[in-house]
Amino acid sequence: MIGSDLFPRLFGKGGLGSYRCILSPCVLLALWQALPRPTLQQQQQQKKDMSGATSAEALGANGLEAAPYSGWLMVKFKGRFSKKQKFFLKSSARSIEAFVRDSAQGGELVLVSALVAPTAGFRAQRKGRSADGPSRLVVRGRNAQWRITGDHAELDALHASLRATDAPLEAEMNATDGDSPIAIAGTEAEEVTPEQITTLLHGGLDHGLRAPQTALALFISSTFTDTEHERNGMIGQLPALKALARSLSLDLEFSEMRWGVTPILSAHHQTTALCLQELRRCQAKSPSLNFVSLLGDKYGFRPFPNLIAASDFERLVPLVRSSTTQELLRAWFREDANAVPAMMVLLPIHERLPEYLGSQDAAARRAASNAWWAQFEEMQGALRQAALDLQTQDETFNARPFLISVTEDEVQTQLEETADAGQCSVWYRRCFSDLAQVPPSDRCLKRYVDMTADGRDHDAQTLLAGLHQRMMAALPHIHTYPLTYHPDEGVHPAQPAHQQYLEQLCTDFEQLVTGALHQLNKSIAPHQRDPLLLEVAAHLQFAARRGVNLVGRDTELQSIKAFLTAPSHGPLVVVGDSGSGKTSVMANAVASAAVERESGTMVIARFVGVTPASRTAQSLMHSICEQIMRTGRWAPKGEGNAPEALESSSAETPLIVAIDSLDQLSESSNGRSLAWLPIVLPPHTHLIVSTLPQAQYKCLPSLESAAARARASNTEFELQKLTVLPLNATQCLEACIIWLRMEQRCISEAQRARLQAAFEQLSTPLYMRVALQLARHWFSYTEVAALPATARDAINVLFEEFEKEQGEIVVRRLVGYFTATVGGVSSGEMLDVLSCDDEVLNHVFEWWLPPRRLFPPLIWTRFRTLFAPFLTSSTVDGAEMISWHHRQFWEAAEARYLATAEDRRLCHAAWADYFCGHWHGRPKPFHYTQAQLSRFEETIVETEGSDRFDAYKQGVAAEQFRDVLDQPIFWPQNGTPNRRRATQQAHHLLAAGRFEEVARDILLNFEALQAKVQAQSVWDVLREAELVLAESLDAGLKRSVQLLLEFLTLKSVDLNSSPRTLPGLLHNHIGLKQLQERGETVMEMARLLQAAATYAREHQLLLPNYAAGTLVGGPLHQVFPLPFSKRQSVPVTSIRLSSSRDTLYASYNNKFSTFDLASGALVGELELFRHARCQLCEPQQRVIMSHHNIHVEGQGYQRLESGRIVCLELATGRECWARELAQFHELVGVNEQAGQVIFQDGQRIVFVQIEDAQEIVSQDLDEEQKLTAVACNDDGTFLSMALETPVADGDDALPSTAVSVLQLQQHSVILNLVLTDSVKSLAFADQDRILCIATSAGWRAVEVASGATVSSSSTGALKALVGSQSHLCGLLRNNKACLADVRTGQEVRQFQCGMMPVTAMNLLSDPFLCTTAGYDGQVRFWLNRDELALDPTLHHNEMPRKLFHTQHHLISWASEPCIKAWSRPGLAHYTDLKLAEAPADACALPNDQVLVAIRDNLLIWDLPTKNCVYQRAMPRQVASLSAQIRPAEAAGAEGPEGQVIVIVSFRQGEGGAQVWDLAAEMAVQEHLQKVNPLQLKQANADEVAALPLPETENGRPALAPALVERATQDPWLRHACFAKDRLNISQWCTAHFPHLLADLDTSRAEVAVNNRHAVMADRSGHIVVHGWDLEAPVTGTHPFTNAHETYNSLRVQVNDRVVVLTYINAVLIYDLYSLALLRETKTEGPYIVGVDACGPDLFVLQFLGGIVSVMNEEGEILLTEASPSGLPFDFQIAGPFLVGRQLRRAAVFERSSTGQFREVADFLAGGWLPVFEAMWVEAEAEKNDEQVAKLEVFTITVEGQVIPLTLLAPANENATAVSMA
Repeated sequence: MIGSDLFPRLFGKGGLGSYRCILSPCVLLALWQALPRPTLQQQQQQKKDMSGATSAEALGANGLEAAPYSGWLMVKFKGRFSKKQKFFLKSSARSIEAFVRDSAQGGELVLVSALVAPTAGFRAQRKGRSADGPSRLVVRGRNAQWRITGDHAELDALHASLRATDAPLEAEMNATDGDSPIAIAGTEAEEVTPEQITTLLHGGLDHGLRAPQTALALFISSTFTDTEHERNGMIGQLPALKALARSLSLDLEFSEMRWGVTPILSAHHQTTALCLQELRRCQAKSPSLNFVSLLGDKYGFRPFPNLIAASDFERLVPLVRSSTTQELLRAWFREDANAVPAMMVLLPIHERLPEYLGSQDAAARRAASNAWWAQFEEMQGALRQAALDLQTQDETFNARPFLISVTEDEVQTQLEETADAGQCSVWYRRCFSDLAQVPPSDRCLKRYVDMTADGRDHDAQTLLAGLHQRMMAALPHIHTYPLTYHPDEGVHPAQPAHQQYLEQLCTDFEQLVTGALHQLNKSIAPHQRDPLLLEVAAHLQFAARRGVNLVGRDTELQSIKAFLTAPSHGPLVVVGDSGSGKTSVMANAVASAAVERESGTMVIARFVGVTPASRTAQSLMHSICEQIMRTGRWAPKGEGNAPEALESSSAETPLIVAIDSLDQLSESSNGRSLAWLPIVLPPHTHLIVSTLPQAQYKCLPSLESAAARARASNTEFELQKLTVLPLNATQCLEACIIWLRMEQRCISEAQRARLQAAFEQLSTPLYMRVALQLARHWFSYTEVAALPATARDAINVLFEEFEKEQGEIVVRRLVGYFTATVGGVSSGEMLDVLSCDDEVLNHVFEWWLPPRRLFPPLIWTRFRTLFAPFLTSSTVDGAEMISWHHRQFWEAAEARYLATAEDRRLCHAAWADYFCGHWHGRPKPFHYTQAQLSRFEETIVETEGSDRFDAYKQGVAAEQFRDVLDQPIFWPQNGTPNRRRATQQAHHLLAAGRFEEVARDILLNFEALQAKVQAQSVWDVLREAELVLAESLDAGLKRSVQLLLEFLTLKSVDLNSSPRTLPGLLHNHIGLKQLQERGETVMEMARLLQAAATYAREHQLLLPNYAAGTLVGGPLHQVFPLPFSKRQSVPVTSIRLSSSRDTLYASYNNKFSTFDLASGALVGELELFRHARCQLCEPQQRVIMSHHNIHVEGQGYQRLESGRIVCLELATGRECWARELAQFHELVGVNEQAGQVIFQDGQRIVFVQIEDAQEIVSQDLDEEQKLTAVACNDDGTFLSMALETPVADGDDALPSTAVSVLQLQQHSVILNLVLTDSVKSLAFADQDRILCIATSAGWRAVEVASGATVSSSSTGALKALVGSQSHLCGLLRNNKACLADVRTGQEVRQFQCGMMPVTAMNLLSDPFLCTTAGYDGQVRFWLNRDELALDPTLHHNEMPRKLFHTQHHLISWASEPCIKAWSRPGLAHYTDLKLAEAPADACALPNDQVLVAIRDNLLIWDLPTKNCVYQRAMPRQVASLSAQIRPAEAAGAEGPEGQVIVIVSFRQGEGGAQVWDLAAEMAVQEHLQKVNPLQLKQANADEVAALPLPETENGRPALAPALVERATQDPWLRHACFAKDRLNISQWCTAHFPHLLADLDTSRAEVAVNNRHAVMADRSGHIVVHGWDLEAPVTGTHPFTNAHETYNSLRVQVNDRVVVLTYINAVLIYDLYSLALLRETKTEGPYIVGVDACGPDLFVLQFLGGIVSVMNEEGEILLTEASPSGLPFDFQIAGPFLVGRQLRRAAVFERSSTGQFREVADFLAGGWLPVFEAMWVEAEAEKNDEQVAKLEVFTITVEGQVIPLTLLAPANENATAVSMA
């Protein structure tokens, strides 16, 4: 059908360029059959080129072989292929590279051939036979058309085949699956090696990784008048395309430079230069696709150059024939000797014709304009002719710049300056077929054809034809649209054919951009999406860019280099005034260190403000720690912290950390206090920071204070300081000359003198850069006045120049909007917000009226060009964000453009409207000015009609769309939050004073709140809520915001770590029912909770069925986590609020820390001696520390009896004084008001002054007396002491303690008591009238005046007792803090403080009651308000021990004498089983029954009847229970299916076990229909004498005698009996199979058991598998033997198919029945420490450091989770989900169609979760009759709070597409 000689012309040189269509299988086969076969020699050469590439499989009888043809082919075809017809081919780059793949449905295949682009000459302008070439077959689609050159007959045959095989090809040829209809160049995903990643993470500049292209910047090249409709149509597509780009985390920029050419830009002749500059920016930013041409039948405007070489000008002017024109040229051009070489510069129009811009008279301006254009045409013609004449005389002279149009200049720049211009350019060409027949008198012909006064411009048409030829030869992607000219209109959108053309053009453009965006998104490799790698690369690139061309800084750089090469004993602080060049010095130092980096050295660079992650202290330090962790140098233990990370250095692996501009850190979390930054580091960690020296920025004073504290404990510590001084005047001038020379510029002597004089007054690098920017625009004839004296004034000069150029109002708003943003602004955002400012637009459109009311992008481009050296950019969600780089530019712009409240309000209100999406999709009204109505009456009447014009004159507002982008809260394409809206909207609303909008539309709008929590820190949301509450709002609205504020305060840590748990946390901690019962009106909060529930249902999130956590509105107000604490082992020893209630002091983890309560920031920290105790003296700002002296022994230490008391200065840590104690006593008392310290020194009580340690008084003690407690009242007048006299060894008497109260002013004893008990603490209460005494037996309150006991309590020992001025005292007992009334002894309040013990308490006055802290590292603030009542039936009083489910109920029990039952689904309290004491164990039985062990009794609890139906006494106290149910496979003579065997194990000390056949036993006891469990007692020997006693094997469970014989004959029973205790399996196997296990070392064997099998592996290399379905054990060997150094890491696990053995770094998988090795996998990183079976086919690997991985039977890792606390996950299988529990978190993972797991939901509880149970509920009808399947997760916190969680899932269990947030 197709001749074989046609294929080279189709797909070879000169053949098909870019082809994509849908073909049927038969067409494909026909095409491949026509492919010529290479010769044997060609095949051999191809084999050499392929270097291991895969050969093609046979395709029927005709195999596809590599053919040496060039071109691009992409064919997508329908239908199915047989297996024999599917093939895959890889070949070298010179050959075809093709593959065929099945689609998801298996119904289509895709063939791709990657070939070289075609050469020129294969396209023709019309179909049919041409005179100079063969025929052409045109294949058209909706988005493009392709031409195939060939013979008539062959093309006809191909065309007929294509038409006959499928539906019409025109309808089928369309880009699909989001692909572009063209092959986008450079969008292949970058391949990366681990070495490159390692190099980047270590700070090497030679990593070779390519920055991801995240933007598509399209430059639209067109002529002006003839493409208005096309450009407007494209602009109309932009909002939807930009929204698509943002949803893909990409940026789309549309540079249409014909739009908005203002008279000011035209007057300065800047248009062409700005267009080319913008084109080059698009080329650099978007190399894949950047150029779209709309060139049609008009060549366009042909200006002569505004810059002509002076030498050429002098040769051209004499060739001008008219002397008048010569004079005219010399008048308009002026020589600029500052250019190198000298240039003739075309003067701005208004310099010679002032009325052109300066007059307000329209007639005068029009006359000036006409005069300019007349003179322009005269000069234009003269210069063209002179250039042609000169080119004739001198062939080296190029006349083209004088002849070509601006459009050709753009095309030529694209073709010459772009490496792959053909692949990144598209041409949409409109062709008027009848243009030659249009008469010259046509009204609109001059808009579509180049015309002169004499008719058509033939020169322009000739140049246009040549340009067309070059473009057709170079651009393969050409869309041609034939059209007929509409008389007097040209393109007339109302005409159907023209309307269809415009629609087709817009559709093609939309498909082009859509496909390009999708290809660009696919091309971004995973490492290019890695936030950390992007962060590291951005800072290294900044260093490399800013560190070049550094002048006059050799001394500073040498000092830094010397610091880096010597051992470090402290950081290096680079200081200098603003603009002194600190950043450049730091950048150069970092770049040099990165280039000179030796193997093992790591360089970390962070320049604050360059990226969003570097703007706050938390995110900056987190990224540094993560970078260190990713290199493998450091792994966090528990809660990793900065000091540990920065200590990961050695002589072989030094670490260099450079942080620039600390003063620019956000103050949101008090980041400038620098408490987060460790400065005491090991010798091989070098820390360099830079900051401003002024105290107002806090950084340098904070560093100096921290250094003083460090020197107090480390004599080698040294804070080095390097001051960056201004350059001298000569250096500044030389630098300017060098930079100007690089730009081919210089300055005159007079201008040089001006610069020299200015630099002698001020020579900072910033001032120099601003002066240089001014000098760049000096011509040699420019008269330069004296330069400004300060950098601020120089910046204002730049602003003034910009105002003169663009107008004051335009610059005021543009710079004001730009400066008012937070974190920068994108180009699209700036153009959108300026397009909505009608005051700006009325000024811009004062003298011209465009068809669309949009801000001209040329003005924004001009701003970016003028201020480019002072801007910085970063990428946020794919968009380039631009902001000021220098602080002084921020300050100058704010002072100039945002000085008044009204200016600030206008700018912030405009941004607020923009980020609210207020003007998206709706027209914005505006008013024409009277001048516009007068000047543009004809235009307005023509476009809108006379009626509308008359209405406008009467003051009626006009309306126009502004094409503003939508600002959804979440992107609908991928469900991710719109980070720009989330982070900007509230900020601008607050700054604009629109507080109620913040409350209703953001804080109490769940969707907006969820987006904010995901996009930014919860602390930021808290600050916004606090600002709202400070304003006057509706009472109900204010209460709802207050509740939300308390909720965010309480759960800030949880939400920051897991923001998507917001719906669950809201429902778990806001008790709406309890609030309403209390009479509160919180309608807005109710709506918020309802929206949260709806969101959770739609996104299938875990949601509690009711509020079970600590309720907001109750006494617990805030949980304040202490940073850097190892919470499992380090207690908080003391807490204290400052008298101003804004500062928290805490002593923990060998530190005394100061926190700012408003922000939660650490503002100061003192390093304490090991195990030291300390107390604060707030009035004196001193810290008293006491500690044992120690003796270091190797890696350990020994406490000595001696010790010290040290007084430290709170602010600096400086040691004020110290006192050595020969015999140390830990207790030290402090009388703050009196300024005294009380302590025991030997056998003396000593009072010293805090300020100077001068001894005031002392008191001798009796021998062996010991000071055990000291307390002072608040005003320092009373002091109480407890002196204990211990008893002698062997004496049964109690110790005696003397308690005294001293009146310090009168030096008298007013109370003296002797107690026969140990006193632990003392406290004054009730206005110092009562002394509270805590003893080992309880506590008592006595009157100070009389010593009479007021009240007492014997509730047990207390950890501490805290007094107050009120009648309350605080008691610390285990994990509870209590408040007791000293007058009655009754406990009036009790606070549950988590699971860990409470160690510190501080009583306060209103509004707080107290603060508590303990071992969990959290400080809790309690308010003086009542608890919100919870249903007591839904809680345990103690920590739960077990949770399991029966057929219809959930069962749990704790250490309390009660078992609780809840009904399912969901959770509702069903009943309780009250017991005489706490149960020993319980397990589920069939028929919804529970087996319970209490003491030595067994009970069966029947849940349907809520009765106990069985009771049996046991011979011993029961330790544990297990119920085994016989499966169908094991049923037979030995027992029926469903037989229940109960294994009862007794306490370890007594040993033994019994095994019962439950059915037989209940038959014996069936007369016991009802049992009262409260009456059970310990059974005596007589009652159990007749019971069969168990056999005991070394204290391990054994079979009861009645079942021994049965177990021998019943393998299932034997296995069930021993499944409870894995060691007995080895004993059983040893006893029954000695011939197989003779060499088995059972003493150190690893054993794993499931319901069917048991496997044992010993350390000698043996494996044994035993199971009740195996006739005999299976034996084998493994390689992990004693020969391995760490053989104890051997672990084993089994399921019904495989056995898994793990070693420290290896996993072996064996077949269960043959023990054949199936797979061996080596692991890297942390060691494997355990393996567990999970479900029928999964295993959980536990790694050192808390990392767990889920693995399938094939050894593939499906999921990896890292635990921040180092504790592993527990997993359960529930339906299609994997449910995990870790500490306070429950997580749900779903298995995808590829087998991998992904996390789909999680929930954070208020307390730890010791137990949990997950169940899958099959689909059932809900209230709306919808079939819904559910995942139910039940968990109980350590506080006893029962939390039922529900996740709705697809009814089909096999469904894999679960939509999750």
